[in-house]
Amino acid sequence: MLNSVLEVGGFLRSLSFLGLSYLEWTGLVWTLIMIGYITPRVFSTIYCVWIAPALGHYANLRKMGKWAVITGASDGIGKAYAEEIARCGVNVVLISRTKSKLDSVAEDIRENFGVKTKTIAVDFTHGMSVYDTIQQELEGLEIGTLVNNIGIWYPFVDFFTELPNAKKHSQDMIHCNVCPVTFLTHMILPQMCSRHRGVIINVSSRLGTGVIPLAAMYNATKTFTERFSEALAMEYERNGIIIQTVIPAYVATRMSGVSQPSWITPSANEYVQMALKTVGVETRTAVHIPHRLSRLADELLFFFFRELDTRGKYHFYLTLRGLSKRRQDYKKIGKLE
Repeated sequence: MLNSVLEVGGFLRSLSFLGLSYLEWTGLVWTLIMIGYITPRVFSTIYCVWIAPALGHYANLRKMGKWAVITGASDGIGKAYAEEIARCGVNVVLISRTKSKLDSVAEDIRENFGVKTKTIAVDFTHGMSVYDTIQQELEGLEIGTLVNNIGIWYPFVDFFTELPNAKKHSQDMIHCNVCPVTFLTHMILPQMCSRHRGVIINVSSRLGTGVIPLAAMYNATKTFTERFSEALAMEYERNGIIIQTVIPAYVATRMSGVSQPSWITPSANEYVQMALKTVGVETRTAVHIPHRLSRLADELLFFFFRELDTRGKYHFYLTLRGLSKRRQDYKKIGKLE
């Protein structure tokens, strides 16, 4: 043990050349590591945000197929994807739970963009039975684009076993956040491969980065989406299939609770317009510059200070738990201990 310590000490003293102490060398090495990590991402961002869109390097969705399928299409980011893809001249299949909302969105899309629409009202929390219905409805359609956007969040953040109806909510989250990405991809990917073209866009979340205590299930489902998408992107690149993970932070939608768009929190349509110009350019993207910066910060903190980052998030969400009015309301009516 003593010999090992002496060897380390001797090594550190040997670094004291060129007028630098070993502490200064340590700082220099860390600086070079950070520069090496950040610099390629800066150049990549410049290309993806400004150069690629200006040169038209992104995918032409009309060439991928006549139809696009979008889940969670009645609100928020899913609705924005449906509208912006229809703007490209592609027919859209809208999948969500509420038929009246779907019909309203479909009517607006037909009137505004002059494309065909089809609606499929299913509740993904009902489990595997919904996929037979979807497959029957999609029979015979040439599907060139699939957007897996459907997902659910918590009524409020809490400890895993202390959420109201915790077991049911966990099942629902798996059925909504994991199963559609898996089984719709499995359903539609073969016809894309047979034509050697197609686009699959899987919408994840900034909360899939790192470890998020008190939001464990959501964190895990979004991490699944990222890893699943990255693996398939490499598997099917040889077939001409583009598989992209979109990783938004806050967007002004009903689910996020942000009502007014801003530079940091864009509207869903603004976000999706930017996102579609990254298809075929980036396999993983946070799209919006503030979201890219927050994503980079998340990755750096988690990579270099994993324990500190996780504990910081734990205390942050613990504070949110205590401040949650909805949780207090549940407690008042006896749904929480």
